[in-house]
Amino acid sequence: MNTKTRKRLTALVFLMSAASASAAHAGTVSIADAYWGGTPDTNGGTQVASAATGADVIGASVFDIQGMDVTLTGNILTVKVNTNYSNKSGPVSGTVYGDLLISTTGWHPYTAAGCGAAQFYACDTFANTGTNWNYAVDTSTGGLYAIARGNIITTDQAFGVTQPGWTYRTGQATLINGGTYAGAASFDDSHAGVGGYLVYTVDVSSLGPLATLALQWNMICGNDTMQGEVSVPEPTTGLLMASGLLCMLGFRRRLRLS
Repeated sequence: MNTKTRKRLTALVFLMSAASASAAHAGTVSIADAYWGGTPDTNGGTQVASAATGADVIGASVFDIQGMDVTLTGNILTVKVNTNYSNKSGPVSGTVYGDLLISTTGWHPYTAAGCGAAQFYACDTFANTGTNWNYAVDTSTGGLYAIARGNIITTDQAFGVTQPGWTYRTGQATLINGGTYAGAASFDDSHAGVGGYLVYTVDVSSLGPLATLALQWNMICGNDTMQGEVSVPEPTTGLLMASGLLCMLGFRRRLRLS
């Protein structure tokens, strides 16, 4: 291998590495926790915040969710939930992790008069929402499931019935019951805790071409409910550029040899 060839190969490796790094970066998008959810309340107790004013986190800061980081690499969707919440050592005030809800048909929170974006959809509950949560990852067992409205359990059913008098956010979707298996998924809470995060890894190959995804996650009391929508990133752009560069360099070399 002569010096010129070696230099060209070195430059090509650098370009491909840079393109790959750019692709990895482009494949991650974030959703801030700007969603309050509807009707912060207690079961039989004093209402802690009205639907008109709302509240992001009720209870204590241990329930706080800061946002989500979403990455798509091939058919593997990774959702990192940045939250103080952890029940890896046992239930927290009677609560446990909820399931990750997914919509492939967009995010459409309830937007009646007085309940729009300025109030962070404070009136939006599972009963009112226009979002069709049509897939979910079961946190406790793993697996991606195609679901219908009848498969969804609310905070009232999951928490309020068993913990009367406790502060919780009423009417929020939180768990699933049943559904049709649609792909492999896993859940990792090894980094959970204050300032930590949870990670869902999902094979979305069965969902077909994706343009946008709406996502929701909370704990079963819904004391902070995270919802939002992302445009599905295109992580392969940089790799395609690298492939194009490789073909161009190869074509140029063939011309010189002919």
